[in-house]
Amino acid sequence: MPRNIVRLTVLVLATLAFMLARHGDGPALAGTATPNVAGTWEGTWSHEIGSGQITLRLAQEGTKVIGKQSVVNVVPVFGTQQQTYVLGEDIQDGQLEDSTLIFHVRAENAPVDRVNFTLTVSGDTMIGTVCGYTCGTMRVKKSPF
Repeated sequence: MPRNIVRLTVLVLATLAFMLARHGDGPALAGTATPNVAGTWEGTWSHEIGSGQITLRLAQEGTKVIGKQSVVNVVPVFGTQQQTYVLGEDIQDGQLEDSTLIFHVRAENAPVDRVNFTLTVSGDTMIGTVCGYTCGTMRVKKSPF
């Protein structure tokens, strides 16, 4: 009987060692690996108040993202009063949740005090929404430089 216990223990330990060697370097069971968004991203944004080019310069530590964005002065194309909305260039509260990047920038002279970005990362492309009082869309591609 003790011999069977030893054989069973060896079998269980060997199976466990094989499983760890085979799957130990894979992503965590709770989700996929965090994408790397560090670098320069260039593309376009479109909203009912206008559209244009945008550049994101991002740094990343784990799931925390900081950086700057290039759209700082927006003049709405609707209405009779042409008032410039001033957006902050500093990215605030940047966070990666699986393949989604969420952050905001402050807004002055605008109907809201901040503009929220929610972007889905897919390889070297991010697509998503830009929301202040209403929402628009945004698409950027990672620069190879």
